[in-house]
Amino acid sequence: APRIDEKRFPDVENVIVLDKSVVSFQFDEQKQATIAIHEKTLQKRILRKNQDIPKPFLFLIISTPQFTITDIGGRIVKPDGREIPLNEEITYENIHTELQSQHKLIQVRYENTEVGDFIELKWKETISDLTALHPYVFGNQYPILRAEFTVNIPPGFEIDYYTSRKGNKILWDPEIFILPKEQGRRLFWLKKNIPPIFSESQGDTIEFLSDTAYLGFVRYKHHISVAGYETWDQLARK
Repeated sequence: APRIDEKRFPDVENVIVLDKSVVSFQFDEQKQATIAIHEKTLQKRILRKNQDIPKPFLFLIISTPQFTITDIGGRIVKPDGREIPLNEEITYENIHTELQSQHKLIQVRYENTEVGDFIELKWKETISDLTALHPYVFGNQYPILRAEFTVNIPPGFEIDYYTSRKGNKILWDPEIFILPKEQGRRLFWLKKNIPPIFSESQGDTIEFLSDTAYLGFVRYKHHISVAGYETWDQLARK
């Protein structure tokens, strides 16, 4: 686990060491449908605790009919180097919410955490509705040392994208890697040392205030033909 000088971050309890998302578009041969697989990795370091009463370290993940969550894994690396895997002190469970009956809130609890702990959480989302792709937000209420967003686009998929900040499009093109023919191409965004971002009193969200990358599924034409959206305004209405 990487060492972090807490003096660099005097006003926060945690720092995000890595926020990584990899989205891979695929054609599901069995279902004859287009899907996307989103693999998420979050790594945090606990720098200090402002409360005397111990409390668990929580992550919350929302699962919907369009986003199926699987392969939840995690670990704690203690300051002395001991590793505690997911099943020993971390549990996850489905919690009913009143938001929508088909939504589930998955709570991942890291018990007995202490200052200096390195905490990692990984999960996978299978996205069945490609018009419901969520954006990648390069920002959080905690500082982020490294944020990565990778998009794998195999042959047959046409994917559009843009980046914005405070509601305005910004010129920030990803690195584009041409892969072997059967793999297509890869888009890659990287941002380092992102300061904490706080929602403003007038209600602006962290997504709105941060640099944010949006993906749009335009069409798939290979095994079968699948139409996505025609304009970003059409996608926003979905």
